[in-house]
Amino acid sequence: MANYNKDNFYNNHYFFTFRDPTHGLVQFVGQSEASKLGMISTTNGQVYMGYATTRIYPPAPSTTSTSTTSSSTSTSTSATSTSTSSGAPRQRRQATSSASSSVASSSSSTTSTSAAATSTVAPIPYMKAVRVSSFDTFTTGVFILDASHMPVGCGVWPAWWTVPTNPAGGWPNGGEIDIVEGISYTSQNTYSVHTTPGCKVNSTTNAQLGSYQLQNITQATNCASAETSNQGCGVQSNLRNDFGVGYNNQGGGIHAMVWDKDYGIKSWFFNRANAPADIAAGKPDPMGWGTPQGSWPATDCDPAKFFFNHVSVFSNTICGDWAGDNFLWNNAFQGQSQSCAQRTGYPTCQAYVQSKDVDFSQAYWLINSVKVYQTARTY
Repeated sequence: MANYNKDNFYNNHYFFTFRDPTHGLVQFVGQSEASKLGMISTTNGQVYMGYATTRIYPPAPSTTSTSTTSSSTSTSTSATSTSTSSGAPRQRRQATSSASSSVASSSSSTTSTSAAATSTVAPIPYMKAVRVSSFDTFTTGVFILDASHMPVGCGVWPAWWTVPTNPAGGWPNGGEIDIVEGISYTSQNTYSVHTTPGCKVNSTTNAQLGSYQLQNITQATNCASAETSNQGCGVQSNLRNDFGVGYNNQGGGIHAMVWDKDYGIKSWFFNRANAPADIAAGKPDPMGWGTPQGSWPATDCDPAKFFFNHVSVFSNTICGDWAGDNFLWNNAFQGQSQSCAQRTGYPTCQAYVQSKDVDFSQAYWLINSVKVYQTARTY
């Protein structure tokens, strides 16, 4: 069993310091810098992880790179607007380690933009942020996050997820499991998996409380990222307190994901008041937890084939392909009472981040523990 808490969390995670694969307006920093800036700490028995509030202004792009960037940005924005109007995250996080990051950064240079070259008018400011992955790897098991607060605010995109480090053939080989994910002020969590072709869900027999994010049920139950514009099988929670403001107002809660070779992958959320006693006792037994929010049964998606050797990842980006999508910025969804355009008065995520009014005062995690009860391992 792995137990990451105030005593050992940051010593058991490495810091991703390459370009954000989801094109967020962030610069991921290392442990030393994050500590000096007050972005990470342990306090009152909890692990603190936040965003820096100081803007960084990169050098202005050259005339040549500006022209190239404008073209590729236009293409990316158009594709995102078309694909993400459902509220589902489109572009996933393909790189998890320094080695794979270099590949991702290099290969994406001709089709996407970095934070340092995204405007033809003036350099865009971006924020320093943290993305960490566990040194330990896991195959199957019970993954439990107990936290009291998660990042909220227009433009933020926090997530807790699992994925392999440098899988042969690249992402999504080895799969990706998103346990906690959302943007801005949404209050419904997004549970999802991403795989290579062949992993599907039988919507007729599958039992889950959440609803598929895509209206086209054929696409919604096809977990192959290459066949769904990188969206995979996304499930929207039927709750209003497993993400964001609702989650924070109740002092957080417990997210649990089970990855079992015989039953598949399932995700739950529990308020502290109704959390199963076996979780607190350190002997989690998912068989007694009831119907999950999201379920991807092994019958049509063999975990042994599509998922292996995952690390636990916390990522914290800003804007990017999902939170920065113009349609989503201008429309309230997944429990939001107002769109971010209405809330901030700015027409785009980028404009808001550039402004003097940007407010990330609530954009931080307070983590009590991450526990992983591994049941098997493959190499």
